[in-house]
Amino acid sequence: MRVFLLLLLLLEVGFAKKLALVIGNSNYTKGYLPNPINDAQLIRNILHNQLGFDVIYKTDLSKYQMEKEIRSFSSSIGSRDIALFYYAGHGMQYNRLNYLIPLKANAVTEGQIPSVGVEVNYILGGMNRAKLAIVLLDACRNNPFSRSFSRGGTRGLAQVNINQGNYIISYATEAGDETQDGNGVNSPYALALQEFLPKPLEISRLLKMVKNRVAGNTNPQQIPYVDDHYIGEYTLSDGGGSCTKVVRVPATYKSVKEKVLVGGNGVKKVAVPAKYGIITEKIKVADGYTMYTWVENGILKTLKPKIKMVRKRVLVSNGNEKYIIEGEIARKVTTPPLYKTVEIDEIQENIDMKQLPSNIHYSEVKVPGKYTTVKIKKMIKEPSIKEVSVSPSYETITKKVLLTPETTKNVSVSCSEVN
Repeated sequence: MRVFLLLLLLLEVGFAKKLALVIGNSNYTKGYLPNPINDAQLIRNILHNQLGFDVIYKTDLSKYQMEKEIRSFSSSIGSRDIALFYYAGHGMQYNRLNYLIPLKANAVTEGQIPSVGVEVNYILGGMNRAKLAIVLLDACRNNPFSRSFSRGGTRGLAQVNINQGNYIISYATEAGDETQDGNGVNSPYALALQEFLPKPLEISRLLKMVKNRVAGNTNPQQIPYVDDHYIGEYTLSDGGGSCTKVVRVPATYKSVKEKVLVGGNGVKKVAVPAKYGIITEKIKVADGYTMYTWVENGILKTLKPKIKMVRKRVLVSNGNEKYIIEGEIARKVTTPPLYKTVEIDEIQENIDMKQLPSNIHYSEVKVPGKYTTVKIKKMIKEPSIKEVSVSPSYETITKKVLLTPETTKNVSVSCSEVN
């Protein structure tokens, strides 16, 4: 009897399994996705070939087919098993419940989503016998149905709220957001799972590194979310402890000297000054007149005009003219003429000939006018504007030239060094 019980105990321990159901839906009539089947195949290979999972792998399933596979998968799970469900394809939320969208699903309104989709709680509930249930959902891609759906109600997936045993759920992006399908043949989330699933890391730490890698590779437009609700520590792989870490490689520069143009190399406007000459002019400073003299009773008498000295301004410069250039604008500036003050004798009152004696001989004397010379500055050529060629001028500067841009590289490190 004791031997029989021991055999039963050994059989129970020996038959602890790692089970996985992997589904990828791509060929939707509405909202075709190129990558989910590639992603599902990638994860299937890792789980089976590197981690030793018994894997059920299905693609492009209808609702009936999905539920059938989920029921079959659920019935195979024992209390000592680790069960993993991976799904890639369309997924939506309605009334804070998450639905995976099978092929051939068609909904006109949001209220029809529960009837055409497969609820995530239906999947998780079927895994409640497992020692640990792991759900990986790369299922937050865009809305494949009517554009009239309110985006706030159906965009992405919501957090799961279920009374369940040990489980951990990894969403490919934050609740209520959408994932990227990827520019290559796989999504960013599937590529990160490929990198870290084979590592000998505790599952919550492993999924945290998946989160960091997806965020870093999408800059970070997509940030996975993890909901864990389990006790204990679980590692999917017992392989070596080497992990890949992305490190920054700084840019490199070289200092070089360069001759740069700093001015000239064209034409510019210049002001040509006016030309002036000096001429000499005679100006009269005293008028000529005739005076009369005679002798009367032995006395010499004189009769001449009444003369008065006056001050008079005489032009000595007709002013200066020039152009001032300010940028592209030329402005003409003129200074006023210059004068010199001289003293001139002017006749104020001519001789009254009645004052000459009629019975006495008198003499007539001609007094000539007086002149002086002044130098006058006169413009003989007006100022002008002309364009002249300007020789280029250069300056040698030192500058940094990029040799190699900043980049990143993957290095192999101990998994304890990877955040």
